[in-house]
Amino acid sequence: MFTSSCASLMFRPVCRFYLFAPVLVLLFFSAFSACSPAQSTGERAIAPPDTLPFVFASEPAVELDPAEAANKARETEAALEASAAPGLVLSMYATEDLIQDPVAIDVANTGEMLVTRSSRTMGLLDIRQHPDWRLDALAMKTTHDFEAFMREVMAPELSDENGWIPDLNEDGSRDWRDLTVVKERLYRIEDTDGDGVADQAHTVVAGFNTLVSDILGGLLVHEEDIYLSAAPGVYRLEDVLGNAAPDASDVTTLSWGYNVHPGFSGHGVSGITVGPEGRIYWGVGDMGLSLVSQEGESIHYPQEGAILRAFPDGSRLELFARGLRNTHEFAFDAHGNLISVDNDGDHPNESERLVYLVEGSDSGWRTHWQFGKYHEETNNPYKPWMDEGLYLPHFEGQAAFITPPIMNYHDGPTGIVYNPGTALNEAWNGRFFMSEYTGSAFTSDIHAFRLAPRGAGFELAEEDVAVKSVLGVGLAFGPDGALYFADWIDGWRTKGAGRVWKLDAAEPDEAVRSEVRAQLAADFGEVEAEALYDLLHSPDMRVRQKAQFELARRGDAETFLRAVRQTETAYARIHGVWGIWQLALRDVEQAAPLVALLEDADPEMRAQAAKVLGDVRYAAAGEALAPLLADDSDRVRFFAAEALGRIAYHPALDGLVTMLAEAGGEDVYLRHAGSLALGRLGDAEALMALTGHASEAVRTGAVLALRRMQHEGVSAFLADADEFVVTEAARAINDDGGIPEALPSLAALLDVTSFENESLLRRAISANLRVGGDADAGRLAAYAARADAPAAMRAEAIAALGVWAEPSTLDRVDGAYLGPVHRAGTAAQEAVAPLAEILLADEEAAVREAAAGAVARLHIDGAGAHLADRLRMDDSEEVRAAALQALLDIPEADHAGAVRQALADESADVRMLALELVTETDLSNDEVASVLGEALHQGSVPEQQSALTTLSALPSPQTTEVLGELLDRLENGEAALEIHLDILEAVEAAGSDALKTRVEAWRAANPPFAAALYGGNRRRGVRIFLENSAGECTRCHRLNGEDGVGPSLLGIGSLLDRMQLLESLVDPAARIAPGFGAEGGPSAMPDMSVLLSEREIRDLVEFMASIRGSGRTGGDG
Repeated sequence: MFTSSCASLMFRPVCRFYLFAPVLVLLFFSAFSACSPAQSTGERAIAPPDTLPFVFASEPAVELDPAEAANKARETEAALEASAAPGLVLSMYATEDLIQDPVAIDVANTGEMLVTRSSRTMGLLDIRQHPDWRLDALAMKTTHDFEAFMREVMAPELSDENGWIPDLNEDGSRDWRDLTVVKERLYRIEDTDGDGVADQAHTVVAGFNTLVSDILGGLLVHEEDIYLSAAPGVYRLEDVLGNAAPDASDVTTLSWGYNVHPGFSGHGVSGITVGPEGRIYWGVGDMGLSLVSQEGESIHYPQEGAILRAFPDGSRLELFARGLRNTHEFAFDAHGNLISVDNDGDHPNESERLVYLVEGSDSGWRTHWQFGKYHEETNNPYKPWMDEGLYLPHFEGQAAFITPPIMNYHDGPTGIVYNPGTALNEAWNGRFFMSEYTGSAFTSDIHAFRLAPRGAGFELAEEDVAVKSVLGVGLAFGPDGALYFADWIDGWRTKGAGRVWKLDAAEPDEAVRSEVRAQLAADFGEVEAEALYDLLHSPDMRVRQKAQFELARRGDAETFLRAVRQTETAYARIHGVWGIWQLALRDVEQAAPLVALLEDADPEMRAQAAKVLGDVRYAAAGEALAPLLADDSDRVRFFAAEALGRIAYHPALDGLVTMLAEAGGEDVYLRHAGSLALGRLGDAEALMALTGHASEAVRTGAVLALRRMQHEGVSAFLADADEFVVTEAARAINDDGGIPEALPSLAALLDVTSFENESLLRRAISANLRVGGDADAGRLAAYAARADAPAAMRAEAIAALGVWAEPSTLDRVDGAYLGPVHRAGTAAQEAVAPLAEILLADEEAAVREAAAGAVARLHIDGAGAHLADRLRMDDSEEVRAAALQALLDIPEADHAGAVRQALADESADVRMLALELVTETDLSNDEVASVLGEALHQGSVPEQQSALTTLSALPSPQTTEVLGELLDRLENGEAALEIHLDILEAVEAAGSDALKTRVEAWRAANPPFAAALYGGNRRRGVRIFLENSAGECTRCHRLNGEDGVGPSLLGIGSLLDRMQLLESLVDPAARIAPGFGAEGGPSAMPDMSVLLSEREIRDLVEFMASIRGSGRTGGDG
């Protein structure tokens, strides 16, 4: 075992991987206790439990007849449409008989393959299936919070209410204990006869079945060690590749505290890899993290994904990058650049993002931009991620606090690897390979792309499809030069089936392959330093790294420096620098020779040296690093700036300012490095003094630095003459919980600003609500009355006043959880009362609508008469509807009169609202029945539907009589098709047992969902298509004529009749659009009947039927 961080970057020779002896032991943290992380001093991160969530398993191996396995592989290949690019050959390495539901994959240097399997019932705890958990989820901060919540909502005594939980332990109770039954597994896959097809699978570990366990999504085989990740932890199985009987002493928990709340399934911990300096890197999705390092430092980001790194023993854990949604995997290239593709948020017109991840970066994503305030009555639908374009590549005016993507990229990224240099063939060298996961093999490919430098960052230089029509997950290059990848086959859920494929060159360079394979398998522990020096020149990055790690183990600085000083092989120089990096992480003085490299003729060497000197915090390099801020190479300037910040070299402040001014904000990486460095210098007074600097880019950099410092001095930039700088300062003060001390200054900005951009004004309005003083309420009211201000922002100010006494627990701009607030509404009442009549008569309908809701919420005296006027005479149906709702919220108002007025309204929407609200009046039951009966006989279809909805909430003999008559009409074929579903649901809700029996008979005699063919609401259908988080229609389908994961829906209403549209929703495999699957085969689209209600399906059918115009021919997908 490693016992100290000083030994943690020393690596051992590779041993052969032996089959584990049968053993079944519950693992305790005997190994962990020697370096147990400190407990948090607050209420955030907590230490891991005393027992591990998995066991070394003794399950029987799966053993296939090698010849039969090979035949099955060839037969399966022939039956599928999977194909490889010219010059490459695709073959099946493991069939469904051997591997099931594979996720991550890795291949040891000696050729042994390991694959993780997920057996989880995907979606069981997915937040999309539990919308009532949303606010609870956003309030959770630690894994402990998550577990406590699960135990509460899935307690055994609630079994009858939790029918959605499968009784997996068969104890007759549906509760949290059922979530601890299904296990994840790690398999070793073996080809015993060397014919290229695996025929044995051995279980290595099984478990990860605690209440808060997630998918076993991360796997790294590194020398003799295996690293695994399944939230809430990351684990190291030390020396197990050469250990026939591993036990508890072989296991260390590197980090614990991931997945602090329910979220989208599959957003846990994954992507474990080893960095160029020997640290272990891994990622977590946006189910968040709250950790305590072994050194006692808290890392707390509960609402976003991140990349972290630590020494192999878990020591010196640190955050590397944040603001990610779900990267799954990432890869280092030959120059140590970390590249990934982050999944999008499933919003309309949004795309995944190709990202260059640099230390200290924030990519911008937060969980509360997925769900939260957008479903609250007391909040609004504004979403910075989309409305401010944070998901897009850099554009002028984009928020500066993020490091934006290189570009928007392909759907559903899962695995990503980098060609180590000798894999496949020369045409594919220098490329990243990314598996695209769309849920359907027919639309899922493996893309191979090459990047080219652009400033301090990158741009896409080249891209090709390496593999077509395979639903790839994890990827790994083997020592034989082939690319291996896991195949989920189809869909999103577990199915007890899976495959592993092999991609190789049709004509590989066998001589190079043989040499590399032998070198990777060899024991470098006995190799002379001279030979290791030669191996630093290898064309294969893995061989170079292996030689580097062995030299680092020996502490051989001289060989590294020899490699650095030669100029024939650039990669040998880079690995020489990285070797010094490893040594300097143990002893910082080892970094001293790299200072001379800061003057090297090769800009890449200057950049690498600067990166390492900063990373190890070699303070003595400050004076030599500072001139590099003016280097000709932007990449050098970037790493010099980051380095100067990490070593906190204060004399560099002026140079950093100059660099920012010269960059001008166009290079987002230079802006990031400069502002990050300024923040790490921590000189708030110097930063505030930059308010008078001539460069907008410098002032923006100062704002970003103060934001990182959480310093209230950022408010000084609210007086800036440049709207961009002021807006960025407002983001710093408000977002992510903000800087409370600066909120009053942001609130006061509303009095004086002439700027009108929504991003700024919303934050200023929110600040007034959060500060919550009398002056703040008066300020909002005064702004609402300003005719020269944007109408939407005036309406937002009024809405904020309306919820003054009890605002949403979520921020009105970014949706961050702020906690409950309860206060008197007096200040808002006094501010609004003098303006109520004026606001209700404003020229802008949005202002009048907001005012109607606010005066009712605030109980403004005399408002009833003004609202009645709006209901009677306003020319906006939205305002009339708001007035009706407001009148019914005022106890002393004439409710019956308001409903009668609304029932005579020219707008069907207003009349329908009146029918839905009629029971909230003081009308007698007979009067209510009369109103509903009139609507049922004479109203439009929507009015009849509203009347039936209201009727279903009024169980009574009279209701039963009316419903019986309607059911007669339905059975006799006399009822309008558009109200079939409404009649059925009304009877099911309020009818007698006899009527319900007749409904059951009708449903049994008609096709499923037959009542959902007609009568949907198109506008609601549009909202379901665009916004519903359960259906996620826009994840796959577009309306602009361009195919996405699924076919475009442009013209679908002209191509398919309603029955076919319905079928596409509830039986998607019945009709497959050309190019999106085989007829009769599986569909990537889920059955909407298990995700949406029958009413929602009806609304979707109505919307789809309305989509006319030119479209594709054939199936619907």
